[in-house]
Amino acid sequence: MSECVIGLGKVGLAYSTFIASKGHYVIGVENNKDYLEKIKNKTFVPEEPNVNIDLVKEYTDVPPEECDICIVLVATPTCYAGYDHTILDEVLFEISKDKYKFKHVLVSATTQPGYMKKWETFHYNPLFIQLGNIIDHQNTTRNVLVGGEQSSLLDDFFKSLHREDVNIHYMSKTAAEVAKLSLNCLITTKISFANMISEAMWRANMNDETDKVLDFVGSDPRIGKNCLKAGWGYGGPCFPRDNRALCTFLREHGASDYIPVATHETNERHAIIKALQTPDPSEFEDLGYKPNCPVKCFEESHKIKTLSIIKNFKSMISK
Repeated sequence: MSECVIGLGKVGLAYSTFIASKGHYVIGVENNKDYLEKIKNKTFVPEEPNVNIDLVKEYTDVPPEECDICIVLVATPTCYAGYDHTILDEVLFEISKDKYKFKHVLVSATTQPGYMKKWETFHYNPLFIQLGNIIDHQNTTRNVLVGGEQSSLLDDFFKSLHREDVNIHYMSKTAAEVAKLSLNCLITTKISFANMISEAMWRANMNDETDKVLDFVGSDPRIGKNCLKAGWGYGGPCFPRDNRALCTFLREHGASDYIPVATHETNERHAIIKALQTPDPSEFEDLGYKPNCPVKCFEESHKIKTLSIIKNFKSMISK
């Protein structure tokens, strides 16, 4: 089976090598020619662990005119409402031309609910990734989300990447766009809930029993312990803007957005609480969006927000 991956950023490069590691013939496509040359010349060293760029058969700045599956992983930058589709629009318009003979096109960049409806023949297949752990996470993936008609070729593709019994969830493209945002919103809600309880326990002088409370709550199988730990708030390239994008979708359709709004506001407030609990900036050695991440990513880092609050507070006092 042959694939091309359009967009070789941190995620696209890692995902293309992951696919190639499963025995697929993969062509990587990137329009940043300086960056592309570094990949070709092997002078670019990926930060992401376990990324072997030698596995990809070919790197080019022009998509091949024919392959089994074309995967689009270009950037959909943050905008006020959620996602800016400008770059994605340009790529999808180009590959929708008659000269391209792809059996399937998978849009794997996150999009705003309703966006994919205008691309009738393409599928939506958002990736659930963790920077610093992309390859290992893909190797342990047990669920795949697909917006669009079921396809035996896509079934075979996903089973070859993960395993024969991988759960492939087909639904309409808009439903899949909502499902992607919904999952991440529920995860962030658990994080904010845990930090809300943590704050209350701290204010009640019971901080030493916070973990006991949350362990008990998480022991209920209807809830689970994952992401239910007191600590730093969430940040990074996915969680914050997925939350905001879901709010936009809910508002557009007249539905209540109280839960994602409360989740976001609790997360922002928690930076103030962490500033009160950790007043010494010298303790902030790792400012990444998550602890011990091998990939440098400071996007919406909760530690940076907290550090900014501490510095602003000290500046106000000194005046």
